[in-house]
Amino acid sequence: MPEFIHQVAHLCMHVFVCSYTFLGTSPGGIAAQVISIVAAEVKGGWWRWHAWVQNWTGGLRRAIGTLAIVWAVVIAGCLLNTLYHDHRNLAGRLSAVVNEKNDLKARLTQRDEYIKRLENENAKRCPQCNTDVGSLESRDQVGPIVMTTSPVKSIRPDATYCRKLIFTSEFSTNPVGLDVYFSAPIQYVDSMVTFVYKGFMRVSENDPKRAEIAMIGFGEDVLKPERPIVITVCSDKVFEPIKLERRNVVEN
Repeated sequence: MPEFIHQVAHLCMHVFVCSYTFLGTSPGGIAAQVISIVAAEVKGGWWRWHAWVQNWTGGLRRAIGTLAIVWAVVIAGCLLNTLYHDHRNLAGRLSAVVNEKNDLKARLTQRDEYIKRLENENAKRCPQCNTDVGSLESRDQVGPIVMTTSPVKSIRPDATYCRKLIFTSEFSTNPVGLDVYFSAPIQYVDSMVTFVYKGFMRVSENDPKRAEIAMIGFGEDVLKPERPIVITVCSDKVFEPIKLERRNVVEN
């Protein structure tokens, strides 16, 4: 209820300002109009009630009636004008929200198609990738970035087990810095991205159970809703990702 009262008061204020602006006056001008009528038509003293009663049937009644009609027409016109412009502004904002929603939906569709295309390409290179050991898929999230992982067949002779990590986000992000912790030491971190970036994807020198990712885009965001970041991690032991954390990325 208080919000409704606030909105009504806001509308009344807009209509009032519109009205005296349309007539080329101000609140002081409105007061001057009323005072002029009272001074000219209320004879015998405006502070006396019987003077108002005596003069009401003459010019005072006509002057006040004319002024009231003029202001009623102006206020009604300003009310319609204010409601019309508020409606247009609301319709414009709703249209912008719908367009933004459709654009986000289209970018998410492009992202899903991109992921599907990568999976199809990987399936052609290694038809039995999904028969590898380990869980079929796991997910983790840090902030707006979601990590999805699944096992893939290794192409390295000294690393039997590999997993594909896909990082997605509904928001464009640059730079991207991530630490991925695994249940066992890893040996290789290979990039599968096709765009140019500055940074690294590597096994941590201090902790072999951690993969470090630091990426900075050249003139564009590294991670986009329609373009995920994809890497492959391999090891000679069975492993799974257990934690995803953000890391600071410093541009030299």
